[in-house]
Amino acid sequence: VKRIDTFLLDAEYVLNTEILGTHSDPAQFHIPTKEGTKKSETEISAISMENGRTLKVIDQLELLVDYCLPPDVAPEKNLKWKQCLPHYRAAMKFLRQKKDFTDGEIIEFQKHFDLFFQTYIGAGMYGSRGMTNYIHLLSSGHMSDYLKKWRNLYIHSQQGWESLNNMMKIFFFRRTGRGGGKYTKSKLKPLARWLQRRLIWLCGYSWDRIKAGASAAAAAKASEAAAAADDGEDGDSSDDEGFGIGGV
Repeated sequence: VKRIDTFLLDAEYVLNTEILGTHSDPAQFHIPTKEGTKKSETEISAISMENGRTLKVIDQLELLVDYCLPPDVAPEKNLKWKQCLPHYRAAMKFLRQKKDFTDGEIIEFQKHFDLFFQTYIGAGMYGSRGMTNYIHLLSSGHMSDYLKKWRNLYIHSQQGWESLNNMMKIFFFRRTGRGGGKYTKSKLKPLARWLQRRLIWLCGYSWDRIKAGASAAAAAKASEAAAAADDGEDGDSSDDEGFGIGGV
């Protein structure tokens, strides 16, 4: 039990001080474990990270490989991981590009992923145990077929929405009363006001420009109301004259 706890703590130390943070400014990531299992049978549960953190881990995954599979303990697996990871990173870099893919780029992407896949699934590694839905999607050519049809993955990405959702979550828990009080405070209004301020800031509008626009809109509305009132008075006048003529 102590051996497992020590292993997880040391793995977290590598993550927090060498990958996600530094020794002087460490991150606070905690490796999740499955609940309801015996300490002696501890299993790591699904790890979920935001996009930016995931990229940092993938870019320096060799550090975790050296910790989990030391070269002097598991030299073959350590070497194979270090052979296939550069191909995985190259393939993912292709998928993140914002411009449309050429046929040559699609072929190059698939080549890199195939080279990763052959080592990752191959002898001495993980075989069918390493086959996930995403690995199948990329290794089978489904993603390449998608790119040949649509030419771009970025325009269908939801990372922007996930990033905004994460920002809203942080704002809600750290900078609002989370409703608070008793039946009087709203949970949504602080978020809505913050999103409005952020949208205005992203669009580059200054406070003076906003005030000028509001004044212009109010003046235009007042002018429209005055014109409508004048039209109404003119209509009433013509009706009176018509009644008078008809009564003569």
